[in-house]
Formats: sequence, structure tokens, C-alpha cells
Amino acid sequence: MPIASARPKVRLALVPAASRLTAADGDNDPKRILRVDGTEIIIHTLKSLASVGIERTVVTLGHKGHIMAAAIEAECFGDMVVQFVWCDATYCRGHASNLMTARSMFKTADPFLIVMSDHLFDPALLARFAEAPMQSDNDAVALVDDTEDYIKWSKEDHCGAFCKNGHCNRLVKVLLGEGGRIARIGKRLTAYDALEAGAYLVRPTLFEVLGQLLSKAVYCTLVDAMQLLAESGRLRYVSTEGLNWYSELTVCSLQQPDFVSKAVKAEWRDDAKELLCSVGGVASATGYSATDGGAGGANGGSSEREPEGSFSRRSSNDSSMKRVLSFIKLGEEIGEGASSKVMQAESRQDMDDVGSGESPSMRCENEGGKKAGQDGQLAVKMVRHTGDGPVGDQERLAMWELHVLQQLNHPHIVKVHDVIELVDATYIVMERVDGPELGDFISRHPGGRLPPECACRIFSQLLSSLQHAHAAGYLHCDIKPANIRLSSDCDFAVLTDWGFARQLGSSPCSASLFGSPAYAPPEQLTGYCPDGISGGQRKLCAAADVWSLGATLHEMLVGCAPFGGESFDALVRNVIHLNYLQSFPEDVPTEAVELVHSMLQVGPVDRATVHELCSSKWVSSSGFLPEQQLPSDQIGIMCDDCEDDPKVHSTPWRQRLQTLRPRFMLVFYASVCAYAVAMYATHGAHGGFQLEYEEG
Repeated sequence: MPIASARPKVRLALVPAASRLTAADGDNDPKRILRVDGTEIIIHTLKSLASVGIERTVVTLGHKGHIMAAAIEAECFGDMVVQFVWCDATYCRGHASNLMTARSMFKTADPFLIVMSDHLFDPALLARFAEAPMQSDNDAVALVDDTEDYIKWSKEDHCGAFCKNGHCNRLVKVLLGEGGRIARIGKRLTAYDALEAGAYLVRPTLFEVLGQLLSKAVYCTLVDAMQLLAESGRLRYVSTEGLNWYSELTVCSLQQPDFVSKAVKAEWRDDAKELLCSVGGVASATGYSATDGGAGGANGGSSEREPEGSFSRRSSNDSSMKRVLSFIKLGEEIGEGASSKVMQAESRQDMDDVGSGESPSMRCENEGGKKAGQDGQLAVKMVRHTGDGPVGDQERLAMWELHVLQQLNHPHIVKVHDVIELVDATYIVMERVDGPELGDFISRHPGGRLPPECACRIFSQLLSSLQHAHAAGYLHCDIKPANIRLSSDCDFAVLTDWGFARQLGSSPCSASLFGSPAYAPPEQLTGYCPDGISGGQRKLCAAADVWSLGATLHEMLVGCAPFGGESFDALVRNVIHLNYLQSFPEDVPTEAVELVHSMLQVGPVDRATVHELCSSKWVSSSGFLPEQQLPSDQIGIMCDDCEDDPKVHSTPWRQRLQTLRPRFMLVFYASVCAYAVAMYATHGAHGGFQLEYEEG
């Protein structure tokens, strides 16, 4: 029989799903990222919701969600209807974009539960939470654990295992207020007296709050929305009152017999295993079943039959129950940036545990026929969660890079296969290009520079990648040899590190954000617009990447960056005055020299466009440019912001008015000055005569 004897006040639920659960095998220096199939955990959650009387549950499915959907459809959930919403562009179940995809499924004003798919809950806890009062003066209720032992664990055991330099930003902490309200909620609270337990009771107005957040930032989470509600006094809480629940850290450890961490207590693992079996358990995933008594369980007893309120399980002989336990083995460090480092990695799996399903080894074949990640060869970018700066800066940077790369699909732009969020870092799993960085490749050649033919090949490939990115509306904003990797044969270039990418039309960033100002255009170094006589900032356009690519081409042909200086100010002066460090060698073709000069013009409107570069004699006659030309309307998208000649592009008159406004202001200002001078000449001289006469 269902646990809830009467129909609950809440009859709808939303489960933001994650297809795999992850954990590191070490706290401070992880060597493996263990990847655990989360399907059985979600099935347990769905059966728990059905057992408490929920009538309809919406499951959002993201990366590789088709495998999970097939497993869920094979289950029985009584009278509860399970519906799927696909959100292929997101990986992480707590992100606002994941939740927003389900907005159309909740058209009425009825409140609904949000239950995190990587948590385990005692069905009795969910039943009590579904009965929580929803008052007119609040939009959400959070389930929190304020028991003294759990708060002590978070500050001692968990902090000792995962805190870096005195901070920990993985647990969602809660500061309770008066009248049953939450004063603050977030991952970086220094003062707190409760922890979020992974479930919320909300009104559909939550989607409006999430929409407001997404309009300001690509990366935002459910917790960010809850903090906004807390600030307005519209977020209340309900305590677990000692009923069991388990977070993703404990859940992920269940399928790993050798998992050892002082942040996960042994009794929690045993109790969680028993709970898994109490509602349609998972024998194959945990090695623990209700029929064998679950040796090592908290109660140590045996069960001849399924507990009341449970659902029938599939046979353990069912091949679909053979879940894959895979991991990513981390290797040597191959690169490091201001906020991250990149490591070699290999995808591995226990082949004895593989059923008839699809192999999880991540492979990708791009349009050019080059296989990336062949035989599990990967690169993993690890972005550490630090306590410096605004909340979530590094996570937002990583997720922004992911967002940009999801919009791009080009053989010369690095590809992303997966994103893994762990306690101490976010890992972006990408294709691995086994060759050297372009800077190292240049330095290995005689004279420290590339032959013009080799430079033309790499330049043409990068030019093709910029064509694609600009047509999609994105600028790289950090093109330099260190962000270009070559294949093992050094004949195939891939543009990497899109963390500083900007949308076309964005305002220039501060120069302090960039690791290598020597390759940054003047408008990024100074924020000043040299095209407008009246000065001021100008929006970034494709010309910003053209400058950086020109500086990179200069280094390929000459052996050094075009401009330098003993200080940042000296560098800026040399850039503004185009004081080159070295002249071009005699063997560099004149067409190549002219091409570099056309790209390194101080004024963005004076630089060659990407289309002009593709059509230049040195590039077009080489045969190296990939056959991927853009339609003429997309070329206009790249150049409208930088080109003012109506004969070149048919720019709408409103946009041209924005461009001509500084000139109109200059003419108006000159007219006013001329009028003032004329008035002074006419009346001022007469006034001076009167003054002189009076004094005489």
C-alpha cells in the first residue's frame, strides 16, 4: 500500500535528471574520475514518488538521456504518469536551463515538488514533505537538515576531506531566519545552521525567477533562484526531523566497493543500500539485494519478500540490469591557464560488466574525417572551485565555454564530449589533439619560425574556424599560439580554450583579464574606440579576432609577436603606433607581409575582414583553405559592426545612424564653436572698446 494514506496536497513532481553520477577517487589529487550509471537511482526516486501518491512526474533528460529513458519506460510506476522533456544542450541537473525546459509541462498554478535525481530519500520523508503547507506569502519551501550531528559533519569531516585553502563550495548551506523563513541560501555561506536536502516545493512562478536569471547569465542554478526568493522573504523551510536522506556523495559511493572517504560514513552507506532495496532495489548496481539480506546492511536482517509499498523488480538475469562502471583515468598535465589546467586522459570501462547496451567510450568523428578521442584518448580541463571573487566565477566561466562550444561544430574547433561536476572541480571532457602547441612547434624550427607554406596551411585552417564561429555570433577573444594545438603530424590545427569568448557586439573586456596582451587588439587593451573622433568605447566585432590572428601569423612567419614592451603601458604605445619588434625575413612572400599589415591596423574598420582574408591571393592560391565558404548574408553578419561603406554591405539605416552619430555630434559641436567665435568677433570687440573708453 502507498505510504501516504490520503491524497497529498501536491500531485505533481519534477525530477531534473543526470544520466551519470560521478566522484573522484581521491580528495586532493584525483587520479580517476569514477562514472556511475544513475538510472537505478532515478528509478528508485520515481517509485518513491509514486508510493506517496504523486500522480504525474516530469523527468528532464539531457546528455545521453535516451538510454535512461528506455530503462524508465521498462518500469512500472503504478498510477503515476512519467513524462520526459529533452534538453540536449545541458549536462547538469541543477542548472536553470535544464529546469526551464519543463516550463510548458506545468501550465496550472498548482505547486509541485522538485526532487534532485542524485539524492536518495526515505519515502516517508517525501510523503511528509508533500504535505507541507504552502502559504500565500511564499513561493517555495526548501527541505533542510538542521540536525546537530549533520551540521557538525559538514564543518568537520566533509570540510576536512574537500575544503581547499579554507573554503568549501559544494554543499548548499542555509541560514535560517525567523517565522519559518530562510534568510540566506548558497554554497559559500560562512555562517549557516542547516543544509539543503535536495528537494523543494515550489509554485510555477519559479520559472519567472529562473527566466530573469537566464536573461543576465548563461550559467545559473536553482539555488540562485532560491536566494532571490529568500531575499524577498518568500522562501520557507521544512526540516527532515531525523528522517533519512542521502546526498550525491553517498549515493555515488554505493557502486564503488573501494571508495574511501572520511566524508562518507560507513553506516550511511549501509543504510542507503538498504533503502535502495526497500523500494524496488538495485541488486546489480550495488551488489546488495533484498533477497540475500544485504550483508553488511544496517540491520543485518533478511527479507523473504518485498517490503510493503515497493514495486516488483526486474530479474537479476535481465541483461539490461548489467550496468557499466566506467572511469576516466587522468594522466600528465598538458597545459595550464589562469583558472584551470588541462590533463591527458583515457576512457576506461570494466568490460565484464558491459551489457548489450552502447559502449560509453567517448569517440567523435568530425566533418573533416579526423577522429577525436580514438580508443578513449581524451583531454580533461579541470576548473577548480575556488573561494576567490564572486560566487561561482570559475563554474560560470567553465559553463560559458561549454555553452559556446555547444553552438560550434567545426573540424578546427575543439569538441566537448562531457562535463562532470565534482566536489572540488568541474571537469570538461574534450577531444585530445596529441600534437604540440603552436608556440612549441614554432620554436622547434630553424630560426624559430615556420616556412611560409606551413604557416599558410595553419593560418587557413584557423581562418576557416573563425568563419564558422563568427557566423554563429561568437568571438574567440584570446587567439594566440598557446591556444592552438596541432595534430601528431603537425598538419592539422585546432583552436582551443574558448573561456574568454564573447558574443558579437559585446563591450571590450579589461586588458587584465587576458593572459597575453601581446596578441590582444587595441580596443581590448585600452577599451578606446579609435574610429570615432569623439572617442568612447566601441562594441567588439570580428575585427578583434582578425587582429589576434594577424599577430599569431606574424609570429609564425617572423618568430615573435609583432609588438612588445618592458611594461604594459610601453606595449600599448607600441601597438598604437605600430612599432614592430622585427621586420619580416626576405623569404616571406610579399603577399603574406601585406596580409599581416592589413590585419594589424589600429582602427577596426581599417582591418581586413575575414572574407577578404579568405579571398586574398596568398590564401586562395595555396589550396589550404577548407571548402567551407559562408553564404553572403552570413558574411554581412561578421562585418556590419566594422564596415561603414554602404556599397560593401547593405546595412539597415538604424545601424548606420548609430555609426554616424559621433560624426553628427562633431559637426554640431564645431557649428556651436564657430557661432560662438563669430558672436565674440561681432559683439566682444565692441564691448572691449567701451571698456577701454571708460578707462580712458
